[in-house]
Amino acid sequence: MPLLFLAGVLALAATPADAGSHWLSLAQLVPPCLFKRLTGLPCPGCGMTRSLILAHGNLSAALALNPIGLLLFPALVALALAALVPLRLREPAARWIESRSPWFNIAGICFGIAALLNGAGRILWIVWGRHPSIW
Repeated sequence: MPLLFLAGVLALAATPADAGSHWLSLAQLVPPCLFKRLTGLPCPGCGMTRSLILAHGNLSAALALNPIGLLLFPALVALALAALVPLRLREPAARWIESRSPWFNIAGICFGIAALLNGAGRILWIVWGRHPSIW
């Protein structure tokens, strides 16, 4: 499974930003957002996929797409690489994480709250007409 994940990340990263109707374009690979289809506004996760592939090397564009993606990217890369490590070598790290599970839970909750606040802020920014909308 980790190899499939890494292959998917590489395929998305290799997709040309201006692929348009090409079969590898993100518009063809990622299903449309139901929230956006119903409201016309980006959901809190809109732009996350494009941000995760770092907007094809343009960090400022990735930040504009969804800043949470820049925070999530290193964690996903670390998880994918950790999955490639043999189980016997991962066990000490897993025990260390489990011994500190309340802190990891708090960090996860804080990340979720930050993602929702980011999404709500972007929606308000667009509604008030000050955001250079890229959606």
